[in-house]
Amino acid sequence: MGDLINLGTIAEVDLARGLVRVKMGDVETSWIRWSSGRAGATRIWSPPSAGEQVVLVAPHGDLAAAFCFGAIASEANPPAGNSLRELMIFSDGAIAAYDPEAGEMELLLPEGGKLRILAAGGVEIEASAGVTIKGPVSIEGDVSIQGSAEATGDVKAGAISLKTHKHIGVQAGGGVTGVPQ
Repeated sequence: MGDLINLGTIAEVDLARGLVRVKMGDVETSWIRWSSGRAGATRIWSPPSAGEQVVLVAPHGDLAAAFCFGAIASEANPPAGNSLRELMIFSDGAIAAYDPEAGEMELLLPEGGKLRILAAGGVEIEASAGVTIKGPVSIEGDVSIQGSAEATGDVKAGAISLKTHKHIGVQAGGGVTGVPQ
């Protein structure tokens, strides 16, 4: 019975085969499976890492039939947080977090990180309090605005500036040009 459930540490990970070796003191398992959380119509891929403490389940005490289950925080790998804020911290420093007390979702990427959203059916953002984008924006494709548009800087169409363009064939004075044709 004592060999059914053990604590161990990930010794090696074979990403191509989805297998690990777990070390328990002087004993090391052969290549075994790890529990992934979901492995049916919905599948999750989040491989364990070397040095991660895990639970080793060995049905009938047979290490050859064992599998690695869950992860346990340790001194080497302490808990990722200390509040109700749920988060995932990745090895490069990226963080995905949700704080239910503040009602705030965060995705923080390290310097040079890139976020890609691919959605053939479109992307819809609905934010009644508004959307703020900081940094340059590039749009490849047509833009349709239902409502007004304001700009604190200049607006250009090709080389024609909305602020500084000139009309030819107009005499200076109090006259007003007609609408564009």
